[in-house]
Amino acid sequence: MNNQKFAYYAPEKSNSDTTLWSKHGSGNFVRDKNIWKNTIENRQTGMQDPIFSIDLEKKEIYWDHFHIGSCIAVSAFIGSEGKQNSFNYTGKATSSISDIFALAVLIIGVGLIICNTWHQVGKELREGLYEYQIQNGIHPALFWISNWIFDICLNTAILSIFLAIALQGSGRKDLRLYAIWGGFVAFLPYVVIQYILVWSTKNDKLITNLLGWSSIIGIGMFMLEMQLMDPEKLGLVFADEHKAWDSGAEYKFLLIFHYFVPPLQFMAAMMQSLKLNMLSNDPNLAANITAYYSRVWFSLISAAVWALIFVAMQLVHAYKKGPEYFREVREIPVDVRKEKLQCRQMRERYEQGDVQNGNDLESDNAEFPMILADGLKKVFLKVGRPFIAVNDLSFHVNKGECFGLLGKNGAGKSTTMNMLTTLTTPTSGVSILGQSSNIGHQQKILGYCPQANLLWEKLTVYKHLAYFALMKGVPISRIDNDIKILCSALTLDPYYHLATGKLSGGNKRKLQLATSLIGSVKVIILDEPSTGVDPFARKSMLDVIQRYRKDRSIILTTHMMEEVDGLCNRVGIMVNGDFRCINTINQLINDTNSGYQLEISLSRFCSEDNVQNLHDYVIETLPGSVLTENDSLVMTYQISAENNKLSHIFKVGNEIKVKFGTEYVISQMTMDQLFLHLTQGQIHDDMAHSQNKVPDMCCFGLCCCPTCSK
Repeated sequence: MNNQKFAYYAPEKSNSDTTLWSKHGSGNFVRDKNIWKNTIENRQTGMQDPIFSIDLEKKEIYWDHFHIGSCIAVSAFIGSEGKQNSFNYTGKATSSISDIFALAVLIIGVGLIICNTWHQVGKELREGLYEYQIQNGIHPALFWISNWIFDICLNTAILSIFLAIALQGSGRKDLRLYAIWGGFVAFLPYVVIQYILVWSTKNDKLITNLLGWSSIIGIGMFMLEMQLMDPEKLGLVFADEHKAWDSGAEYKFLLIFHYFVPPLQFMAAMMQSLKLNMLSNDPNLAANITAYYSRVWFSLISAAVWALIFVAMQLVHAYKKGPEYFREVREIPVDVRKEKLQCRQMRERYEQGDVQNGNDLESDNAEFPMILADGLKKVFLKVGRPFIAVNDLSFHVNKGECFGLLGKNGAGKSTTMNMLTTLTTPTSGVSILGQSSNIGHQQKILGYCPQANLLWEKLTVYKHLAYFALMKGVPISRIDNDIKILCSALTLDPYYHLATGKLSGGNKRKLQLATSLIGSVKVIILDEPSTGVDPFARKSMLDVIQRYRKDRSIILTTHMMEEVDGLCNRVGIMVNGDFRCINTINQLINDTNSGYQLEISLSRFCSEDNVQNLHDYVIETLPGSVLTENDSLVMTYQISAENNKLSHIFKVGNEIKVKFGTEYVISQMTMDQLFLHLTQGQIHDDMAHSQNKVPDMCCFGLCCCPTCSK
């Protein structure tokens, strides 16, 4: 090649038939060296070889594959030189400077494409929709693979639109196809890396910046490689991967590294697209095209490796049990101790294989509970210290029973529900739902109504319920009928085909309840289902829950005690991660009630002397009475049951009515009063970690191993 006479040119104008070239030099390669200052030195002659050259006699174009890495800079540089000795060249035109410029801009723009297509997945992760789908039986692999396929198609479509605009004309059809394929192949691992960032990083701005600047980072890595490596080797890696793979271990390492860095992979694809387009008359074109399209297999391997890294991260997060820590022993109430013992015995029967198909095979043939939690414990690291959110919690719920799980904020109710719904792995203990501890089986029979409204705003009410019905295995022939029954019971009929984003807050809560009830669920967990709902809607929701309770087991958390009175067979009140009491409502009131409450109306009293006389009379006739409330309308006394029989209290009440002319009411402790009385010892959530006396943590709290403090 060095023994021939060459002239090298820059394309000036081109169409499908003719290209106008401007001559920039001729003769030996040593001439006009300043024009080719970005090219590399020929190994044999020490002269400067051009990127491309034309044989004036044969009218043939020669392209040096080794110099593809610097073609963009050189071509742009040549195009700015003066023109001389232009002539018409017959044959298919090679890529023009505008093509090179368009693809160069696209290398930068691919980061802008990828940083704007993650928001739907990010929204589902941030708002809890991802976890909610997992709790309802969607396998994580199905969720991520379906989103991966959609996002690859979306990114490729955006890329195709850009190329259709930037590379117009029938003569650029092949170049467009090459570039689209190269972008599609690069997006295979690119989207997986996008998911890793979205899942592991909660900062939206940081995610956008990292993805947006990824192409710039890739270009920077390419420039660094040019400084550290032989440009000829780098050019071969970018221009001819097939030949580079057979050229030694160093080339193989570079190729593998580029496939694991999608911006570099995309850059190589664009350069190879230009090369294929310029070698349109090459007899080896078909083989080169086949090698170019086969790049997809290497990219799929790269995507699979990144996916395995992503799966490993999720498994570590899902099965991380947290640090072991034991709070100092406290006195356990009798009813709670009895419940723990009963749950431990039922768990032992289950582990021994005495439970099958929901029936206890022992001689008494007692039915095994639908929900069994034994020794549930969850410890988190909070401010570098262990924080016990749930501490050795045990309870069971039989079929047809509604269990009220009550407690103040920070008592551990939400953590307990996360463990029961398979979202959080307990530090210790076990939960058995539907006579099975298998997570897959538990998710199939579980219906969960979260406290927040986890809905897709653009889906209609019908589509929401149909989606969750399919997840729960409802036959397609039954879906319409089941949805109509639920919507009618919850008064959602007028909003059947309305998008959920247009529903009121109360109707969203009703729809959220419906998603937990649809399907053949056997275990229903309701987290404050009637929050923000008007009284009429609340009544309809409670009626539906009551109807569904007959052949299912329900756990209900609420701060509205009238719901507890109307629905719950048993109640457990949590304080600092464990039950303070667990029993029926009446039994709890009887066990906790230390007396009675006497309320006296003051509406007919005109002077403070009469009020004082009334107070003195109550204290004198009812020993041990304590004034708990005193205002202009009513006085309330807590009366000790030890010193006063109920008949005596009514006798005093009648005497007060006759003597002072006022009305009175005698009552026992209400559920609200019982709740407030039993939860007095709840530690504030922000202060809980400081109450646990623990040793200092090593590694600045980054690990879970306590060290002895000095």
